[in-house]
Amino acid sequence: MMSDAEHLTDIARQSVKVFYERKLKGALEEAASKGWTGYNLHKYPSFKLLEELLVSKGFTVEASPYPVYMIIRWHKKEVTE
Repeated sequence: MMSDAEHLTDIARQSVKVFYERKLKGALEEAASKGWTGYNLHKYPSFKLLEELLVSKGFTVEASPYPVYMIIRWHKKEVTE
């Protein structure tokens, strides 16, 4: 049986996956279609969990100088996959 902390972490991971699929994926594809190799993101659910998801998909994630922004970078080939 999962502890409460594990259960909440699992719910947070699902929330991050939904955020990626519904909002972020389209924004990244649009940025890539414009020839950009990076995207500045703000208003995201969880920096650590979103970072884990993006790194697993081949993106590079950086913290920006501003505390509420995340910089997502990619190679042109990786975004279209």
